[in-house]
Amino acid sequence: MTSAVARRSAEESLAGALERSLVGALEQDASEASEDDLTIPTTLAERVLAARKARAMGSRELSALVQASPALVSQIESGKTQMMQADTAVRMARLLGVRIAWLVLGEGPARGRRAP
Repeated sequence: MTSAVARRSAEESLAGALERSLVGALEQDASEASEDDLTIPTTLAERVLAARKARAMGSRELSALVQASPALVSQIESGKTQMMQADTAVRMARLLGVRIAWLVLGEGPARGRRAP
């Protein structure tokens, strides 16, 4: 009877340790995930906005650095326009550290080989 009690106690102890470990891992995963991690940008507007926020950059700063009007950046991010000049798109991709094909077309991974 003593060995059965000891075995049961060991099993309960192991089960408790596993549960604490699993809960800890889940809590850590949840704390590391941001809202951006939970959604995949599917439109040009969502991709530009997500890339800009990932760089902790304001829209006016982005527009100045890519030499575009603040109105254009606002229209792109709001989805009112889905077009920009090629040179603006290339500068934006480089500045935001994303691939041009991902930024403009949503193709492939966001990061990787940067635009030439």
